[in-house]
Amino acid sequence: MNKQMTISIHDIPEEGLIWEEEVSANQFSIFTKILSEEEIHFLSPISVRIQIIPRHGLFEISGIVKVKMDFVCGRCLDVFETSIEGKIYISYAKELPKIENTTKGEIELSADDMGIFLLKGSHIDISEVIEEQIILEIPFSPLCLDQCRGLCHVCGVNLNTQVCNCSSRNLDLRWETLRKLQRY
Repeated sequence: MNKQMTISIHDIPEEGLIWEEEVSANQFSIFTKILSEEEIHFLSPISVRIQIIPRHGLFEISGIVKVKMDFVCGRCLDVFETSIEGKIYISYAKELPKIENTTKGEIELSADDMGIFLLKGSHIDISEVIEEQIILEIPFSPLCLDQCRGLCHVCGVNLNTQVCNCSSRNLDLRWETLRKLQRY
């Protein structure tokens, strides 16, 4: 449990609490692994702003997580900077709600189905939620631009910044037989 990422439920007033913090990515074990592989870099601290509202035995948390990172473009291999922003919506309960007997044909929802997590002790640890939201926002195949042209498949020049003189024909020899049939 990361002490900087925990909030005591006893410190949350009835009207709610707004919690803001900036933390280094090094404080999260999962990001330490990502940083060691040097695939992406965190360019700023992780900025967290959440609101916690106690309601009917639940602690409803909503907020936003932001961080600037750099990635390698999946098409042209240029390094580019972008902001990652994830939204947080989660509820914690001191105890899971009691569910009445269901009548025939009804399905009983679990706390997980309702998005409610059991509070462990008297502290809310939001470190896992922050990790999860940032990881969900990291693009699988990052692109510097939506219309990135990538690299020339013949000479390797970055087509976003230079024009090459290579033939624009598809030079894949596996399709040559079909090309010959097309001529007839």
